[in-house]
Amino acid sequence: MSVSKFAMLIAAAGLALTAAAPAAAESIAPVEVTGRAATTVTVPVRGLTDRQVRQVVRVAANHVCRNAVANYELDTFDQDWCASRTMDRTLGEFQALKRSGASQLAWVNLTITAD
Repeated sequence: MSVSKFAMLIAAAGLALTAAAPAAAESIAPVEVTGRAATTVTVPVRGLTDRQVRQVVRVAANHVCRNAVANYELDTFDQDWCASRTMDRTLGEFQALKRSGASQLAWVNLTITAD
């Protein structure tokens, strides 16, 4: 291999490395990453009896309210109040859906959000 071919090969390799190199950041900003527990959950109620829906909603309401306490969005002493209020609101929405038409219940999902 001649010196000129070797020089061209080195130059081409340098260009390839330069093109593949990531752009340098002009400034570095702090990044804050916080893990949060979910305070909203969606549960399917298709084919469930009223009693089963009540049980699923009760468990989900307790779960999202416990997560709200873990996220410091809610005081520990308010967890039971939150679960009760969330359950009552969600079951009220479910009863309203039932009254509006039973055919809609075949595809209904209830979204439970901590109050």
